[in-house]
Amino acid sequence: MKSIVMMFALGCSLATHLVVYATQDIADTADQRPKLLRATSDGADAPSGRLLLRVPSSASEHNPENAPESNEPPAEPSDPSVENDPDDPSYHGEQLASTFVWVLDFSDSMAVQDVADVEDADGNIVSSPARVDVVRMECVRALRRLDDAFSFDIVKLAGNDNPGGDYMIPPVTKAWRGALVRATPANIEQAIQFVESEGTQWGTPMWTALHAACHNYDFADGDGSIHVLTDGAPTNCDVPNLPCVRPFQSEEAQSAVLSDFSQWFAPMREQGIALHVIQVGLNTAAGVFAMRLASENAGTFTHVR
Repeated sequence: MKSIVMMFALGCSLATHLVVYATQDIADTADQRPKLLRATSDGADAPSGRLLLRVPSSASEHNPENAPESNEPPAEPSDPSVENDPDDPSYHGEQLASTFVWVLDFSDSMAVQDVADVEDADGNIVSSPARVDVVRMECVRALRRLDDAFSFDIVKLAGNDNPGGDYMIPPVTKAWRGALVRATPANIEQAIQFVESEGTQWGTPMWTALHAACHNYDFADGDGSIHVLTDGAPTNCDVPNLPCVRPFQSEEAQSAVLSDFSQWFAPMREQGIALHVIQVGLNTAAGVFAMRLASENAGTFTHVR
């Protein structure tokens, strides 16, 4: 009987110690639990104030004094619409990559006036502009938005120096710099002067201009773009192995350009270089060629009229 009583007493004593130990352990670790507090000093509309979650450091670390709480709410995540600023540099609605080349048509037909009224870079309305005026105004608008994070060049699409052609007006294409240059303020002003001062010439040597755009520039991987603006189908006086006959809107020239360009551009497309094709004016043959150039090379097509 004594043995039973002693065992009962020992069990009660052990249970008491366990309860005391557990209670002490809970008390010791209470400060390690996250605490949900209410900040009432900031005049929040809700009667209970803002909820703040504090997570104390572990017991093994030194606990510094809590820094005073700021009354300012946490910063909100950035707005995507701000990150994708609509004023980011673009050309006829297509964003300019950090490395880009413009291939701009300055053939004689660009003097035709068949485009709707447009607004220039200074906000002035220009009535019945010539096609080339539209090119110039849009270039100036885009150039003024560039900074030195961009590098670019301009290829003038015009000219003929083939003896078999009707008009000898060299050179066939003319690059502003012939290499990608940084968009510094000085270079931007010089590019604007180039675009505004260049006149039109006979010929649409598309083969030569696109060959230059694909072979003469080191685009950034995944961040390059070629923008081709034209009002007419290619002439054939610059296409290798084609006789310079029926030079205007030659079907042979179109076929040669489409076939060769697809081969030149394929590895560039794999590197993430984008193609944007713009037709200006109402030349039906130009529209067919421009749409094919874009669609056969995963590019975009824009018609300005």
